[in-house]
Amino acid sequence: MSRSRPDGEAELERTAVCATSAACRARTANCRRSSPAASAIGLCIEWLGTAAMITSGWRATSWIRECSIRSVPVTCVLIACCGVDQETDVASIGVWDVFPDQRWNVSEDLRIGELSGHGPATFGDIRCLGIDPMKRIWIVDALSAEIRVYQSDGLFVRVMGGKGEGPSEFQVIGDMFPGPGNEIWVEDRSLRRYEVFDTAGNRMGGHRVVISNMSNAPRAWTQQGLFVVGDLKVARFYELIEGELVRLERSALWPQRQQDAVPAIRFESTGEVRGATAARVPFAPTGRGFLGSELDYWEARYTGADSYVVRRFRLEDRRELLAIRHHFDPVAIADSIRMAAAESVVNQYTVGGGELVSDFDWRMVPQYYPAFDELFVSSVGTVWVRRVLTGGVVGFDVFGPDGQYLGQPTTPRSLADMDVQVITANSIYAIDTDDVGVEYVVKLDISGVEDSTPSHSFVTGCR
Repeated sequence: MSRSRPDGEAELERTAVCATSAACRARTANCRRSSPAASAIGLCIEWLGTAAMITSGWRATSWIRECSIRSVPVTCVLIACCGVDQETDVASIGVWDVFPDQRWNVSEDLRIGELSGHGPATFGDIRCLGIDPMKRIWIVDALSAEIRVYQSDGLFVRVMGGKGEGPSEFQVIGDMFPGPGNEIWVEDRSLRRYEVFDTAGNRMGGHRVVISNMSNAPRAWTQQGLFVVGDLKVARFYELIEGELVRLERSALWPQRQQDAVPAIRFESTGEVRGATAARVPFAPTGRGFLGSELDYWEARYTGADSYVVRRFRLEDRRELLAIRHHFDPVAIADSIRMAAAESVVNQYTVGGGELVSDFDWRMVPQYYPAFDELFVSSVGTVWVRRVLTGGVVGFDVFGPDGQYLGQPTTPRSLADMDVQVITANSIYAIDTDDVGVEYVVKLDISGVEDSTPSHSFVTGCR
């Protein structure tokens, strides 16, 4: 958001710092009551009651909405007006921008996978990853219909499942997700049943699949003991009663995900069997959302090429539990990349006999990278927004559980090609595919996090 600089605004040349958050609140209130030409912006922040001096010449107007803006964890920083024409988004200044030595660093620690062979580390189609309370890695391989378990150091533990129709077997293995009491539920999409295991790999039973009209319907067990299944317009609730999933009378409206900002590209088949299909415009912004474990829902929505909002709300009454609004400098996409991406999509659908029926050319591809690509919430509640950062590097904006902006961790360039599935307190778990199509499970360590690592329940991610 931008604001015009008031006429006659004074040029203030230096940054001032107040010593206590109470003084900060008082000064900021006075600043808001005075004319914009008279004072500086107050960032109200607390950090162990200490003061800090920031002399980096940040620029901002003398306007601020509220003293409660979450930004830099300094006691209080008054940023002087240095004569600019637009408001600087103070929320884009993170903890690690002020304290670089606290910045988290992400680096590869473990890679599981083999180029060839018939061992447990040879994967055909990795569908899901799961991390249990002992930090063991559970891998669902769709091609073999197996679940393979590894210790945190990469040592193979066991294999479960396999092709078949008997107990613990799968015809078409689907998603894996945590159930009550650290159970692991795995779907069979062909036999339409859930196979249930404990963390030792023992089969605990099976249940019929809950049918939904939504393709790849979201489903999750909540801490309240309810099984929530998304449908086209409603979220349905089930409870496990005497070994059976019983549908309850209660339900909630299903959140509608924000749609692409650019209309899809339409194609028609010119062969004997005629039909129509559509493809997303490359780099078109789109919303993200997923079920939480506390009868809540997380969503990310783009609010422009330079901003997004992350919201968490209760599923049943839409009560907002957290809202994060973040602004940043948009990153332009080179015309050569836009042209190549458009050409790739058109070729993909026309080589086999399709015909482009949309009024589409490469100039319809957005000029800026989307505000975000993916949204993750770690096992300890930190919020990770994956997006293209300045310089075209793929990275993350990271926020604390309360929405405070921490900043952007240092990440390896190789992470750009990985499909992140799970983030815990100290690690990122992703799927990587090499140039010849071989898949690997990659564990990346997050260094710089506090030493205390809270235990977590079984957490999963599926693609």
